[in-house]
Amino acid sequence: MINKAFLWLRSLIFNIFFIGYTFGIVFFLSPVLLGPKSWVQRVAFFWAQGVTFLARLVLGISFEVRGILPDTPMLVASKHQSTLETVLLYYIFKNPVFLLKKELLSIPLMGLFWKKLGMIPLERQKGHFPFKSISHNIKKTLDHEQSFVIIFPEGTRSAVGATTHYRAGVSLIYDKIQAPVLPIALNTGVFWPRRAFLKRPGKAVLQLMPIIPPGLDPKDFRAQLEEVIEHQTHLLVQEATCAIQE
Repeated sequence: MINKAFLWLRSLIFNIFFIGYTFGIVFFLSPVLLGPKSWVQRVAFFWAQGVTFLARLVLGISFEVRGILPDTPMLVASKHQSTLETVLLYYIFKNPVFLLKKELLSIPLMGLFWKKLGMIPLERQKGHFPFKSISHNIKKTLDHEQSFVIIFPEGTRSAVGATTHYRAGVSLIYDKIQAPVLPIALNTGVFWPRRAFLKRPGKAVLQLMPIIPPGLDPKDFRAQLEEVIEHQTHLLVQEATCAIQE
């Protein structure tokens, strides 16, 4: 067992470096926004590399990818437990496009980076999910920009062990775009919990599951997606928890 005061100190040091590094890049490298998208992608990838390095150096969090990365762009549906997997997914898939809340695009400077990177805004309205326009943007990104598109089917970060049913939007998008989907299970929340200051060392695992082909009934697809991700996530969390307790 690791001393809690030591964990607190490591977390404090990391947060200081993480915030400083992120805002330093956004502020000092903002002139790249005037150039082509490829310049901004290099900066974003450099940021993801840096955060991954800091997490390993300061927090003692390494990561492992299990499974085979596809070489053809497709929709990636990932479990969402932590900020950590957003960094790792960007690093692993090398400049993918995320579906993100529209409000995030309003953040000064950082929102401009996300717009330049082609992130797809998700605007929820009462009783209405704009899946047609979102599906169009996803299809365009997959076909023309040749980038992976990452979606979090739960809609938000979930605590480790929490049961969150996947939103209907993911099945509507799947049915509309008619593209294969790569499910991803993970255990990042064990080491970097959502809305938590304290972080723990260990090995974060991202498990790439078998690709789900297009053409399934939307309801069957959503049930299958939830089953494979949640089951494997449960196993990965158990594995990580046991390693921490040793």
